[in-house]
Amino acid sequence: MKRTDRKHSVAVVTGAGRGIGKFTAFAMADAGWKVALVSRTRKELEAVRDQIDGKGGEATCHVGDVSDLGSMREMWDKVCERWGDPDCLVNNAAVVEPVGPAVEADPSSWARSVEINLIGAFFCARTALKTMVARRRGSLLNIVSGMGEKIFPFFSAYSVSKAGLIHLTRVLAEEVRPHGVTVNALDPGLVHTDMQAALRGLPAEAVGEEMRSRFRLFHEKGMLKPPELVGSWIAAFLSDRAREITGEVGSLSDFEARHGIPFPY
Repeated sequence: MKRTDRKHSVAVVTGAGRGIGKFTAFAMADAGWKVALVSRTRKELEAVRDQIDGKGGEATCHVGDVSDLGSMREMWDKVCERWGDPDCLVNNAAVVEPVGPAVEADPSSWARSVEINLIGAFFCARTALKTMVARRRGSLLNIVSGMGEKIFPFFSAYSVSKAGLIHLTRVLAEEVRPHGVTVNALDPGLVHTDMQAALRGLPAEAVGEEMRSRFRLFHEKGMLKPPELVGSWIAAFLSDRAREITGEVGSLSDFEARHGIPFPY
């Protein structure tokens, strides 16, 4: 992506150590954003930061758990101290476990998935929107999933948490609309990430033979999107269109059909 003049624009990306989060951070840095990287894994964050720094960009590492409100407030305060109030938040951090029949799921693991995928996203959104509403500017993008809208057996915790995040997106969008702040959600679809690799490796007894075969077929037939392209789309959306669109939940093709925002297939 061509670098643009965004010396005073600051982005926070959660789950930035791998997958979509990592490549979103790369793309935003390439576009001139200062990027705050958030994840629980320091080594992964430092590798992303070093790559950004090596290309002349600016990034900081913030090791923390999105489901810890105090940790997220501390992160946000540090970013504000260093660079000023962030202009956007990408709520990307998520886990897919536990996978398997809901009645056999470990209750604490099930609850933990909801804590990270939904409550953690809410904590980050709450922290971000306080400053964005005060300055009457800012954009929040939640990364959701088709599993939050369609029925996928054996993925109850992930599906329910993403369904909650989809509805939270719409509620927050209406609450902050009068203040010039936008909230949207992107379902990136099938992406070639570590999460997809883990799903392909699940045993049939966990997800059923049909679902396991489907995940493997997606990979074999080249149906997975490169995370680099998804990250580039997110960076372009947040740079150019996010301040005009709010309350939208959709796939890449939905955003293209509704708003003419192309995806670089």
